[in-house]
This record gives sequence, C-alpha cells and structure tokens, in this order.
Amino acid sequence: MTKAFVLLAALAIASPARALPGVDFSANHICPGVAGANSNGGFLDCAALANSGGFPQVFATFKTAEAISDLSNLDGQVDVIVGGSWDTNGQFWDSSFGSCMDNNGANPLVPGKPVSNCGDAAHIRPVFDSGAQTTLVTTSNTLSIYYTVYTPATISVTTAQRIFGFEIRYDPIYAAENGGTCGTCATPVMWVMKHAQPGSLSGKPTTDLITSTGEVAGCIHYAYYNNSPVPTRARSWGQLKSLYR
Repeated sequence: MTKAFVLLAALAIASPARALPGVDFSANHICPGVAGANSNGGFLDCAALANSGGFPQVFATFKTAEAISDLSNLDGQVDVIVGGSWDTNGQFWDSSFGSCMDNNGANPLVPGKPVSNCGDAAHIRPVFDSGAQTTLVTTSNTLSIYYTVYTPATISVTTAQRIFGFEIRYDPIYAAENGGTCGTCATPVMWVMKHAQPGSLSGKPTTDLITSTGEVAGCIHYAYYNNSPVPTRARSWGQLKSLYR
C-alpha cells in the first residue's frame, strides 16, 4: 500500500500542468498565450518608439473558470509600482487625475485589441469592444488602476477560450527621451494584477481569477519594463501578495 501511494504521488508530480483559468500579463508586445509571450518587456527606448509610432504596452488575457453564456464585462485592479516615488521618477507611468500623462490623454486603457500585434483569432478572442472605465489612485510608489472593460452585447465563452482583456498603453512622445515633459520612460516599473472578476449579465456567480486561481502554473500575474523595482526571480502569487500589501 505504501509503495503504491508513493508511486502515485510521483506520477502526480511528473504530470504536465493542465491549462487552468487565470490572468496572464505580457509587456513585450506579444499577447500572453501565444508562443514567445513573456512578462519582461525589456529596456525601453522611448525615442525610437516615438519615431516609429510605437507604444510601451502591457497586455492582459484570461481564461474563465467556468463557462459563461452571457459574459458582459471584466472588473478588477492592477497596481503599477515604481522604484522610488511618483513625484521623483514615476511621472511617465503616472496616469492619475491631474498628472502630466493624464492631462495629455496619452495613456489609455484599451479593450477590444485589434488582431494584429496580439496573436490571432485562433488564439485570442477579442470580446470587450464597447469601452473601458478606470479609476486611479496613487499612494506612495503605487498607482492602483481599478478597471472595467465591457461589451454592448453579451458573449458566450467556454473555459477553453483565451480572451483578450485589455491593453495599457503609454505614448512615448511625452517622455523626456523624446523631448517631452512627462518624465522618463526608463524608470523600472512593474504591474501586478490584484483582482480580475468576469461579469455575467444575468448575475451568475463567477470565479475571481486571481483569488481562486492565482497560484496555478502558467498564469503570470505581473509584467515589467526596465527590470523591476523589486526582485524579479520567479515567485508564487502568495509571495507576490506579501510584497505589495
């Protein structure tokens, strides 16, 4: 009996990870879930991006924990963390009310990402094409983005479908590297998904994709550019939560 138990335990450890629900972040201009996606966006060259018309971007995709016949929205919270403080070196990443980037309208949260530059319809299903609403709060070195992305007509989704959630986009033309006045894009910055709740128009209960599935293999709940203001070695979601409380 003991030998059999040990053998079963060994087989369980060796089994490949199943595709489970959760949220994935990527900061390298490739949608999570597509080959090559990574949470590390590398070091930004804002002048080159501005010349080419490109943006520093963070993509979020997700899989639901249950089939939802009338998916209507995704609500949640993303924390943006800089090394130091917003006042000294986080200005380019600060989109709170009255900030330089806010006044220039240069960093929207965008649902309904076009297929190009973000996988294809076979991998990523864009559903939130109606709009987005955000509320932003800054405290010390953290900007909390409370978001809702939604669709005008409900959509039926299954647990096997990867869905495009939203994009956070910053326009590099306002960065100091390009002669802009909204600070430097070279500051290390990190995004952490704190909460993501799919919505059902009929009110059907849905699983919070962070609280219930945040520690599953293959779901990356953070993304960063220019290295990270905190250690970047692989961590469990429990460890990440302890860092940002």
